[in-house]
Amino acid sequence: MGQQSRQTFDRLYGDAAAPEDLPWNHGTPSDFLEQVVAARPDGGRALDLGCGSGVDSVFLAQHGWQVTSLDFMPQAVEMTRKRAEAAGVTVSAQVADITTWPGDGTFDVIVDAGCLHALEMVDRPAYRRQLLQWLAIGGDYVLRHAERRHLFDRRQMGPKRVSRRRIKKLFAPELVERDFRRNLITSARYPGGPGFTHTSYWFEDRRD
Repeated sequence: MGQQSRQTFDRLYGDAAAPEDLPWNHGTPSDFLEQVVAARPDGGRALDLGCGSGVDSVFLAQHGWQVTSLDFMPQAVEMTRKRAEAAGVTVSAQVADITTWPGDGTFDVIVDAGCLHALEMVDRPAYRRQLLQWLAIGGDYVLRHAERRHLFDRRQMGPKRVSRRRIKKLFAPELVERDFRRNLITSARYPGGPGFTHTSYWFEDRRD
């Protein structure tokens, strides 16, 4: 992550008295996560990349999943731990750089509600390599990402926007898109102003 991006996160977390003060806060589980959980009634191991305040981590833990939560911001990890404690569930929340984290076995479900689009473009190959190492064969990957809507959609601050075509290409052929959803977010207080298009993906692992 670049120095400018790190400074932005430091400032935003420093100004946040509660999770609701963060511009990317979402009070409900990420799109498709409920369907993924319903399709796997026996649970399993889950990894939350860039866990933020822990909404997805706690949701998974409440449904019997063994959850590992990663974020490079100590404040995010602390918010996740507090949310889990308040909900009466246990998650393993750790401060980590996901491009170098050595991992702890494989995971049946991996969710990313905003980690990938916060990384610099040069870090994407490392992210892909790590993801495929951690995701179990036949696993599910849920991703929330800011979409690039047109050629000139190139803001220097805030989420790195990428088209749906490029996201699918990044994970092909190992991961195949099962479902997709697009939402225009006009109330987000990201640096650079409102008007982000968030896209949600549900990928399935198709490795033999």
